[in-house]
Amino acid sequence: RVLFRSEGIFGSRYEFYDNLFGRQLRIGKPNDDRSATVSIPVELHGHGDEAGVGFTFDYDPSLLSGPRIVLDEALGEGVTLTVNDTTSGHVVVLIDSVRRFERPTLANRLVTLTFDRIADYFDATAKTQFGRITNANASDEHGNVLVIR
Repeated sequence: RVLFRSEGIFGSRYEFYDNLFGRQLRIGKPNDDRSATVSIPVELHGHGDEAGVGFTFDYDPSLLSGPRIVLDEALGEGVTLTVNDTTSGHVVVLIDSVRRFERPTLANRLVTLTFDRIADYFDATAKTQFGRITNANASDEHGNVLVIR
């Protein structure tokens, strides 16, 4: 990774911070009750300059089905959620806005994915059992790519 942009020796403060601490998209703590559904939050630990995030959530279709995705209201007005869930085992999510996401902190929930459980019961606290995030991307309000991991 490059620590500084070519625009100068000191580069961008955000890019330097990204390389040290990283902007991250994470799976939050799923609900842990024994209900017929499981809700899995997806959280962005960002810098406050994000206006778009896209990712794929891969899950085991032998355990989960019927994905439903809800946008978190804390992101503010004018945020669009686009979902492609036509392939079993994969949900592609795009969250887009013409301005920065509104939020009280730099770490918050973007969406909640809710699935029907196919298996009788399995450990809802084991995040890795539910799925994983792949192909994560982010952009600022001008469409510039932001480093995300």
